[in-house]
Amino acid sequence: MNARGIARIGIVLVVLEGAIGWGGSAIAGASQSEAFRSSYGLFVSRDAGHCIYWLTDAGIDARQLRLKLAQEYDHARGLEVLTDPHTSRRCAERARRVAIAAGFRNVRIRLAEDKDRMPGIP
Repeated sequence: MNARGIARIGIVLVVLEGAIGWGGSAIAGASQSEAFRSSYGLFVSRDAGHCIYWLTDAGIDARQLRLKLAQEYDHARGLEVLTDPHTSRRCAERARRVAIAAGFRNVRIRLAEDKDRMPGIP
């Protein structure tokens, strides 16, 4: 943490099954899997140049995302920003920053797998 009490979070490049993704987390090593055992999933897409975030089957913008994350979610759990190979890096990074600003300490970006998909979310 710096003098203002703000934690610095690094970005780590990860390779999953031949696809390149990016991720960042406030935790490291073995504790990382524990922090994300019961994490929330946040899907990211883009339409007409705008980032759309999916916590449920209704897409929301960054402002709405911050309000929802700050007011309706348990910040002690992890949050995973789930992407696909076509996800805009800018949208994924914005989601990560919004989650941290909303109070989440354990946030990472990773490629979504088939098991992550939920009905109604693109």
